Amino acid sequence: MRSDYKLMILLGIIALVISFGLWGYFNVVKPSYLSVVSVCSDNGLEILEDAGYMVTGFFDSSSGNITIDETYADEQTIKHERIHQKQMEQGRFYGCRYPVAKFVNELEAYLFQWF
Repeated sequence: MRSDYKLMILLGIIALVISFGLWGYFNVVKPSYLSVVSVCSDNGLEILEDAGYMVTGFFDSSSGNITIDETYADEQTIKHERIHQKQMEQGRFYGCRYPVAKFVNELEAYLFQWF
């Protein structure tokens, strides 16, 4: 009887870990990776289109301006680009010269756009 409860709790925890892991991969890690690859390569738009993504917002680091496609953008896109703007203000926005740091920037933006 007691072991049944332990098994149910263990299975519940495993299901939660798998669910959050899949959510994190498809909503944070994969878009972050694709964002870095698309920005830092010559055929970036083709990479995004092949993966089924489209660009709905853009942060221009040279001017500090945000460009949003009003047709497709939602509140998450605006939050995402504002996070990049904050990163720039704080001196934490990295370009393609440091791809790992840029990937961390994207991870932060994709994660916190949900909150």
